[in-house]
Amino acid sequence: MITLNIEDSLVKITLVKGKRVVFASEAPLQAGWVQGGIVFEKAHVSQVISMVLAQNNIRDKDVVASVSGMQSIYRVVYVPKLSRALLAEAVKKEMARAIPVPLSSLYTSWAEVKISDNETALCLLGIPFENVNSVMETVKLCGLRPRYLELRPLAVSRVIDEKTAVVVNVRPNTFDITIMNNGVPQMIRSLPFTGAAAMSEGDKVRMVKEEVDKTVNFYNSGHPESPLSTQTYCIVSGIFRETLSMMMGYPVKAAPPLLTYPPGHDSNDYIVNSGLALRTINKLTRVDINVIPSAAPAVVKAEGTGVNRTPLIVLGICAVLALGMWVMSGMTEKRTVDMQMLLNTKSSQLNAMQKQYRDLTEQATMTRVTYQQILNRLNAPIKYLADRRAVINRDIGRVFAVLPATIYLTSVIDDGNLIRIQGSAPSEEIVLSYVRALRNSGLFKLVMISSIGTSSYTEVLFTIQLTVSQ
Repeated sequence: MITLNIEDSLVKITLVKGKRVVFASEAPLQAGWVQGGIVFEKAHVSQVISMVLAQNNIRDKDVVASVSGMQSIYRVVYVPKLSRALLAEAVKKEMARAIPVPLSSLYTSWAEVKISDNETALCLLGIPFENVNSVMETVKLCGLRPRYLELRPLAVSRVIDEKTAVVVNVRPNTFDITIMNNGVPQMIRSLPFTGAAAMSEGDKVRMVKEEVDKTVNFYNSGHPESPLSTQTYCIVSGIFRETLSMMMGYPVKAAPPLLTYPPGHDSNDYIVNSGLALRTINKLTRVDINVIPSAAPAVVKAEGTGVNRTPLIVLGICAVLALGMWVMSGMTEKRTVDMQMLLNTKSSQLNAMQKQYRDLTEQATMTRVTYQQILNRLNAPIKYLADRRAVINRDIGRVFAVLPATIYLTSVIDDGNLIRIQGSAPSEEIVLSYVRALRNSGLFKLVMISSIGTSSYTEVLFTIQLTVSQ
């Protein structure tokens, strides 16, 4: 399973098998490609992700990814134990009451948590469309299948070993604060560092400390029966951990390493990825919300030809009852004749219904045979297209496998026999080095530079043609 965390300045990718991380890597992103968790340059970001996967020969397609909590709204309300039908109605009403913006402007999701035999907690979540859509579209551009999307603070809150805690995750441009009580996230706040580029480390640390105090005080004012104390653990991840530990005012500890990472990798650096992978493992955090927009429920039609068999059954029962009454009643001959005539009438109706059923069944069978013949004719071109796609994916993987980090490709066209690459590089020497690497790979019959020239003092434009080995 691939886990993906797209942040403002980099992407973090892991490949997880059970509780073991077999691959972990991060790649930088150019400024402005992602802002506040929203992917604005989807093509460029997807190209970076695809390059990391191709260079490390990762072929898995299923991915779980995080979504920014910026501008999202999270609320927890408590209701009595209800039936499923009443619970859905309660969610609808509580969503409209607890979320202070039009629900039509958000993707809404929810989860229920059993608090006791008589009480249920409803965890309600509203996320701006762009937060979710930008990540979904980027993931699909990579050729990956998004199986699960989770709010980033919820993923981080899963990598803890305390049921009640203050969870803080700090990144260069934003930070998240989550209040946990009895394994349920009670409050979530995702905040930006306004003017982050101009803020010093000290300014950012002071801002995090102030916002944590505000969040805890606000929570305690609304929960006088179970307030957080100064002995509540504060679990800090991300940057500035050491500085925050000395001034937070709570006992501070790092998130536990619940997954095994490869040597040389700090699990704290991949805490969001860990939380995504632990969704089905660590049950200490009791809230699990998939924010992938769900499609409207499909109308399921019963299998068969569409014939209503109820009249057949009714007529059959009538016939049996009529016959039984005729045998057992001891009626007069006239009554017997009348009953026999009724039985004949019902039998005729039954025969007519059975003939109609047979005709419709035969028609449905012929239609099914026709559809199967059409499908058989389409199988060959479909298989051809699938084979061509596999070849193109193989060729593109070859192109990216030896691509230097300083070369930016603007176009890769593969017609099956010839690949045409266009891009830019800082110098001609780097382009020539890339060409040599393609030739030395032994994967192409011919590698030829069809054009190369400078567009500025710091940029060289080039076109390379590759003849594919069959």
